[in-house]
Amino acid sequence: MIQYQVVITPLIDFWSDSEPSSELRAQALDNLQAALVEVAGEGARWEETAGTGGSPATLDVAALYALRAAAAWYESHGNIDDFEASDAPWDHPIFDTFDEGARAQLFRHLLESDAEVAMFLPCELPDVYFLSEHDDEGYEDEFAVGSLATLLRELDTFAVVLQVPAGLDPYDSDTPAFDQDVAAHASANWGLTLLRRKAHQALKAKVPLILYAVELEEG
Repeated sequence: MIQYQVVITPLIDFWSDSEPSSELRAQALDNLQAALVEVAGEGARWEETAGTGGSPATLDVAALYALRAAAAWYESHGNIDDFEASDAPWDHPIFDTFDEGARAQLFRHLLESDAEVAMFLPCELPDVYFLSEHDDEGYEDEFAVGSLATLLRELDTFAVVLQVPAGLDPYDSDTPAFDQDVAAHASANWGLTLLRRKAHQALKAKVPLILYAVELEEG
């Protein structure tokens, strides 16, 4: 079963499992920033200090895609009156609109960062970029890169649409907004609340927010 982890961490720490050399991780960070500067200008730089991250939180895959599907629906219809997430929101037909070439205008960083690894960085980026890297065996991994501040603005904007108040605790199971029997978009509400909380924390600390898929053992 796939779930997503949301972690606030410098990239030089996030890469430590795959690259033990701190010098090579620092070089990888320089290379990434240089690539972003080429497409986005000097504002695509940020400072990192090792050890300034936090523990990951688990974001249910259904909640993440219910949130994305609701945002895509709003992009297409201007409301969410008739939106239903379904039991498999990752396969929602609304995504076909964007697969046909249309681009998100209101929630681009939320919708177009659909990847196994998405990095939202504490710098201004005008778009979401997909970059790739090759490991020692020649395998290519692609990851999405976006702006943390822009993602947070999108989440704050969509929270108004969903009527999700600021300051909710995503771990409070008694919250009506997360109750499927009470709220029409409970799963999307919960996903937005968790992701928005983490984005606020990351932006305050000026540290990247990383969303990455993990395979969990069932049972």
